[in-house]
Amino acid sequence: MQDKQTFETLVYTPADAAHAGLAIAAARADGIGVLDLEFCRDEAQARANFAQMLSATAQLAAKQSQPCIGLRCSSAQLRLAQELLAQAQSRPLAVVVFDDAGHINSLAHTLAGSAQHHRLYAEVTSAAALEQLDGSYSAVIAKGHEAAGWVAEDTSYILAQKLLRQDRQRIILRGGLGRHSVAASVLLGAAGVVLDDQVLLLAESPLSDAHKSELARLNGAETRLFGEQLDMPCRVYGRRGLPAMSEIDNASRAAEAGRMAQVDWQQQLQAAMGWQADDLLPIGQGIGLAAHYRDQYRSVGRLLQALRRQVGESSSLLEQNAHLSEGSAMAQSHGTRFPIAQGPMTRVSDSADFADAIANGGALPFLALALMRGEQVDSLLQETAQKLGDKPWGVGLLGFVPQALREEQCQAVFKHQPDYALIAGGRPDQAAEFEARGIPAYLHAPAPALLKLYLEQGAKRFVFEGRECGGHIGPIASFPLWEQMIEVLLSEVSDQDAAGMHLFFAGGISDARSSAMIAAL
Repeated sequence: MQDKQTFETLVYTPADAAHAGLAIAAARADGIGVLDLEFCRDEAQARANFAQMLSATAQLAAKQSQPCIGLRCSSAQLRLAQELLAQAQSRPLAVVVFDDAGHINSLAHTLAGSAQHHRLYAEVTSAAALEQLDGSYSAVIAKGHEAAGWVAEDTSYILAQKLLRQDRQRIILRGGLGRHSVAASVLLGAAGVVLDDQVLLLAESPLSDAHKSELARLNGAETRLFGEQLDMPCRVYGRRGLPAMSEIDNASRAAEAGRMAQVDWQQQLQAAMGWQADDLLPIGQGIGLAAHYRDQYRSVGRLLQALRRQVGESSSLLEQNAHLSEGSAMAQSHGTRFPIAQGPMTRVSDSADFADAIANGGALPFLALALMRGEQVDSLLQETAQKLGDKPWGVGLLGFVPQALREEQCQAVFKHQPDYALIAGGRPDQAAEFEARGIPAYLHAPAPALLKLYLEQGAKRFVFEGRECGGHIGPIASFPLWEQMIEVLLSEVSDQDAAGMHLFFAGGISDARSSAMIAAL
């Protein structure tokens, strides 16, 4: 378990934005403010912002030996990075390097060769890249699929599971994390977190009022991922009707069809990204938390205080509540040994034998009805009821199947009265139909606005399924989805009603560590 007092908070700010207020505020709040040189087009503004960072934090730096500000760059920004490092003279900086596996170590050595007092961080997007790193780094930043810009396949939650198993490098997570997922990650071994999208609406943000107004409406699902078919995924946001978006759409189709060289496509997309009015903004799914943090904390300093406070509070709650233990409150409610459910899986969990194996293991099985006709459902449910006896089990339905088929399925379900139902793509009125017949029903809630609506309509059982799941999933990765859902619950559900809430978290949960992170959340 990571010492909650030593975890680091790095705050990225665009290098050529109007000012460096985010980085300065982070430094003053015991974080590390990082000037991000990626996507920088105006080097003069970047120089001015870095000079502002140096001046505003000079007294702070004189009192400590650790870096409070820094730079992030790749080989493409090497010349500018070297110039800025020279400007810092003897001050220790946090230097974050990112590049392909063949160049990242040499880039780090080049930047640090003449200044041993700097602290080096390597930013990677895959577990495999970790193996390419040498031992020069203070920590490795794991950038997840939901983060802004160039990414890889694994989300920050999956990277956390893969990288926290090793003890060779300290791991800092980047990508859609908020105060609860930060606390969960730190308690389970992460060395810190990077904040980027999450701080863009705070008081110190350099973004224009127009950008802030637009970004405040987002939940993260609106970001676009280009280049998946090219194995070069890149996450951006562009408002509807933006010419650059249609141009990159066309270029992406051309590259996927082989009519454009991948390197040309990559350069065109890189050139289209930036922080001006008509640019594609390098923004990830963490933007869904930005408006909430603006309203609740307002400033970088208050947000960083809240993160540290949450680590302590989550640790205390985790010690008091054994959420995932045998016989926990959720398990008792379901009549199972463990508070674990097996999600419905088409052509996998449509077997009475499979359901029986799940139930014997102590979890709650769900039969996947998918597009089965009524007579098939009737036969499957009859066999399952006979085989499982008094062990609890449920059915998984699709809320969006044709009405005639839904009626066939429901007729068979109501006949056999399973213990639970789970409706993917469903509505509260559909769940209420099951509840009225004595069958508690869970609803998938893929977005915070829908969760708020479902709560208003009386629903109390939910599945929060991140995009790491299979089957019918929403676009938001587990950490940013869960984080937003927790904030909705805390703001919308009274203490009196909280005891009646039943919550399943789904998406990439695979072992003891990932389960413990859910318990901490």
